[in-house]
Amino acid sequence: MKWSVHVFVVIIVAVQVLVASGELPGPPGLMGPKGQRGIPGRDGRDGQPGSAGSDGQPGSSGRDGRDGITGPPGFRGEPGPANGPQGPRGLPGVKGEAGPRGNTGAPGPKSAGVAYTRWGNSTCPNVPGTERIYNGRVGGSHYIHGGAANRLCLPLDPEYTLPFQSGIQGNMYIYGTEYEYPVRGTHAHNVPCSVCHVTSRSIALMIPAKTSCPQYWTKEYEGYLMSERHSHKPSMFECVDKGQESVPGSHVNTDGALFYHVEANCISGLPCPPYNDYKEVNCVLCTK
Repeated sequence: MKWSVHVFVVIIVAVQVLVASGELPGPPGLMGPKGQRGIPGRDGRDGQPGSAGSDGQPGSSGRDGRDGITGPPGFRGEPGPANGPQGPRGLPGVKGEAGPRGNTGAPGPKSAGVAYTRWGNSTCPNVPGTERIYNGRVGGSHYIHGGAANRLCLPLDPEYTLPFQSGIQGNMYIYGTEYEYPVRGTHAHNVPCSVCHVTSRSIALMIPAKTSCPQYWTKEYEGYLMSERHSHKPSMFECVDKGQESVPGSHVNTDGALFYHVEANCISGLPCPPYNDYKEVNCVLCTK
């Protein structure tokens, strides 16, 4: 304990000696009086602009201002275009009442009419508005040959053009047409025909198995339905005049194209009656 006190005293003395000699700083002195205010420094440079602030709240609407004084009239402008752009289409109006009936107009152009062939007769029917264009002979393909199925009314005054080749080339032939066992007793006679023009009607219709025309139609002629025999080459069905006129002096049997009566076949699905296996089928040619 005594040694500790001695050591402490020695330390204090050593410190005081060092302070006195200037080796160690002394304790801080008391604060002196406040000095005078220095001269203000110059303004510093402008700083960088700050970022934009956020938008403020919208203010309330102000009151309407008073009407201004009417200004003097302006100068007259140049005239605009005569027609402006077309506007949108309006709604349809209400339908008005029917007006008075006008006067009857002039007759329109005359119908071109219609032409047809009357098989088995060299004249045209004595029907108003019907006239003959020409008459001739019925021609067709040979009954045992191939070739055309339709018949033609060949005029009596044929015309030829040049050039043509004489002699037999073995191409296609057209033959006269004969009746075969007709009901009118003209067997093996050649068949005449006529081409007729109807000036006041425009439709021609051949109706098989009828001898009368529908209402409002005009009957040109009636006859029998005829064609080739069932065992021959196919041919068209034609309505041959019921009188079955024949070419005078042509009763020699030379065959060629042939006209046979057509009869119904009841085993093939035709309604029998009213059709009959043993009756020749009629026909009629009507116009309208």
